[in-house]
Amino acid sequence: MSRTRATMAVLCTVCAVLMISVPVMAQGDMSPEEVMATAMQMGTPGEQHADLAKHAGAWKVAVKMWMDPTGQPIESSASVNREMILDGRVQKEDFQGNMMGQPFSGLGLTGYDNVTKRYWSIWMDSTSTGTTLSWGTWNEEAQAIVYHGESPDPMTGEMAKTKILIRQEEGKEHMEMYGMMGDQEVKWLEMEYVRE
Repeated sequence: MSRTRATMAVLCTVCAVLMISVPVMAQGDMSPEEVMATAMQMGTPGEQHADLAKHAGAWKVAVKMWMDPTGQPIESSASVNREMILDGRVQKEDFQGNMMGQPFSGLGLTGYDNVTKRYWSIWMDSTSTGTTLSWGTWNEEAQAIVYHGESPDPMTGEMAKTKILIRQEEGKEHMEMYGMMGDQEVKWLEMEYVRE
């Protein structure tokens, strides 16, 4: 890490600690040293970040998308490259494929918040000017991380609820995305990742 980058990292950490510590110290519950130690601990990558790092690298993806959830899916393929950024805190995903015969690209960021104990995901792609923001937790019954989020619906202009299920194992990953059709939850997307 360069000296300038290291200095900026320290300054950002100090600013974040001050924003957190002022209200806490005002209550008189913790010393400045305890506040700093807690903030540093919460900002340090842990087990969940190490798990995300295991899924870095190149992947091939088989995609199924349903325009009509009662009909046959549209099938396509894609390539994905993942890397850890911000010193192992965030996984960045570069997605390249096609949608209905047109080139499609996407960018995903995924992390784990040590404070809220939840995974988070931000998704952007070449079919939208908005983002999908989701929060996820481990679901024991599904044996998967289940995310709940929302994204702008281009038909209504309102935020549409989404559910994403991600099941990972060595060299493979299964993803399903659900949305609402009226009062019914329906599957819109399914992807099978296989490591190259």
